[in-house]
Amino acid sequence: MNTNPTSKKEFEPLFEPGRLLIHRLLMSYADQGHFTHYDLMYAFYRHMTGDFGNLCASDKQANRDAIRTGDRILSKYRLPHGHDVYIETTAVYEGRRESTTIYPCSEY
Repeated sequence: MNTNPTSKKEFEPLFEPGRLLIHRLLMSYADQGHFTHYDLMYAFYRHMTGDFGNLCASDKQANRDAIRTGDRILSKYRLPHGHDVYIETTAVYEGRRESTTIYPCSEY
């Protein structure tokens, strides 16, 4: 069994993310060793494949609906050392999603 989450067969995104943006504070924390850049990308992988992290059941259902309707998608994950992050994908505008942003929950 292939356990590499980035292999083509394993990675089947549920929606187009648009541009990926990462908050500068998170990049600084990764550079300082609080967590790795891989931790950020793994959270992004989870977001794109429908594992919306630490949300209540109704918010997870809202995300599943948003994939179908084109509304905003919001996930929450805990990274190493207790850093919580949101990943937010914009609603569809003019036929596409513009961007997905990873940012600290403290900046919401």
